[in-house]
Amino acid sequence: MAKKAVPKWTIEETIQIGKEAQKLSQSKLQELEPRLSAGLLGGLPADITQLESLLTGRPAKTQEVKGLTGAEADIAKKGARWVGAVREMVKRRARGAGLPKAVGVGMQVYQGNSKSTASALETVLAAARENPEEIRACGILETDLQRGQAMLDALAGARNTQDIGMKDKKDLTTQKNTIQIRIEKAIEEISTAGYFHFMETEPVLAQRFKDLIPSSGGKKGGSPEEPPAAEEKK
Repeated sequence: MAKKAVPKWTIEETIQIGKEAQKLSQSKLQELEPRLSAGLLGGLPADITQLESLLTGRPAKTQEVKGLTGAEADIAKKGARWVGAVREMVKRRARGAGLPKAVGVGMQVYQGNSKSTASALETVLAAARENPEEIRACGILETDLQRGQAMLDALAGARNTQDIGMKDKKDLTTQKNTIQIRIEKAIEEISTAGYFHFMETEPVLAQRFKDLIPSSGGKKGGSPEEPPAAEEKK
């Protein structure tokens, strides 16, 4: 029987380090994003917020669902704006009607509606995969598509978290562990990627990334503490 996964750190440590990892990675977003899993940075803030709510105790069900729905709606609004902007670029610059039709030009996207936005995001990203040269000719870069994918992943994560809150409210421990393990894995990914990327060019920054991961003793970094100075002989 497989051993059940459990968090490695305390919930307080995970929240604190998660915020540090988020801030540090945002300062070097362009360099780090290609080394990280798609959607990782997009989903981390929502996970941290949810874990913080679990730290303070079980919220009232209506308040919990309201918060989750609000987060999901915010992501959906951002995704809908992104889809609209991409479609406008394609509409103005594509040759022929094939690509505009493929990305869904003329189709309605309901802002704040997660299902509508997710469907539109998937449509645009699928068209981009099938027509990479045509998409690039419209001025849409790979980094733009990565952002769209990140929003789709974040939206899926928010919807999944909301479902957990609604269907499994009695098992807060399982919910907490699921989110906390996901954050811990994100921290480890950010830490190792940042250290590797900057260890030659910016060693001080690289060490900051490395120090995100607590040692087995509970302190971040894993470097041994400096031994106490020997007493001076009288």
